[in-house]
Parts: sequence; structure tokens; C-alpha cells
Amino acid sequence: MKVSISTQEALEILQLEGFITQEKIKSKYRILAKKYHPDRNPDGLRLMQEVNIAYDYLSGLPMDFFREEKKESAEDKQFAHFRSWGLSITEDGEKIYISGKTFDFREQLKELRFRWNPNKKNWWRLK
Repeated sequence: MKVSISTQEALEILQLEGFITQEKIKSKYRILAKKYHPDRNPDGLRLMQEVNIAYDYLSGLPMDFFREEKKESAEDKQFAHFRSWGLSITEDGEKIYISGKTFDFREQLKELRFRWNPNKKNWWRLK
């Protein structure tokens, strides 16, 4: 049986936040596996299964998904919310583009002065 999980859900299950590395994922997995293992915690079977699914998902992501830590500009922090929901943010010269499943974010994007481009099916604005 294949289980579907999002990156955000996996990070929440493993209680990870901030800058993520493969080492942090492995370390947190070991801590939670020890805590919820059915031999130590009779009520931990369901939680242990969730931890295993989250770990399998995150450890299967490409290494460049966990890029080197860098100082975020104010603009990067502003768009972190959109990135956390899987939206793609790109820059091209003087414009910023946001694409992906943006329907739920259209009001927020309008507040940030983005405009919808129906031909390219993305949002854009000048920097």
C-alpha cells in the first residue's frame, strides 16, 4: 500500500523546522523511533508508522532539495510561505514569477502586487 504525504506533513511529523539537512532528518528519526517504538511504547504503533512514512519520504528527496544554508533577504522571507506550499518562485531580470497550484493564494498574491498572466498561467510582478 502506497501512502501519500506532503513535504510539510513529513516535516511536522518529524518535528523539523528551519534549515533542514539529511543529518537532521536522520537524527530526529532516531530520536522519535526510540520514543515511539512498540517495544518501548505500547501505544506508539500508529505514531511509529507515521514516523517511518515521513522519514522514507524525506530521505528519498534529492540532495539539492536541502541546499546550503544562506542568509535570507526580506523578500525571501516574504515568499517562504509560498515555497512551503510547493509553489515555484523564479526571477528573470526585473520580474518575479510564482507558479504552481496558486488558486488558494490569489488574494494574498494580489495584496503583494502580483498580476495573473493567463497565457503563461503564472503570477508575476516587478521587483
